[in-house]
Amino acid sequence: VTAIFRQTAMDEMRHAGMLAVRIVYLGGVPTQTPASTKRGGKLKSMIKDDLFAENEAIARYKEHIKICSDLEDSTTRRMLEEILADEERHADGWEAVLGVKR
Repeated sequence: VTAIFRQTAMDEMRHAGMLAVRIVYLGGVPTQTPASTKRGGKLKSMIKDDLFAENEAIARYKEHIKICSDLEDSTTRRMLEEILADEERHADGWEAVLGVKR
């Protein structure tokens, strides 16, 4: 489980970097204030919290992908689709650890 947490964190940092570069390219300024996170607790609770966060991220990325499609911004859309695939893989991994059936 530690390896899954580590890989997920590394993926999320990579996503943040990708998004920051794209935001700057588009003329924006990326936020430097991270969102609040839950820390600590029992392992199963931590995994459930992470699964919840992944599912929230999946929903947001799907919304943003639609916006990019509507704006015909295929570069950002493709980047978000790549990130979405990672988020879905993360959620699938946590569901497997928890024994959740779809």
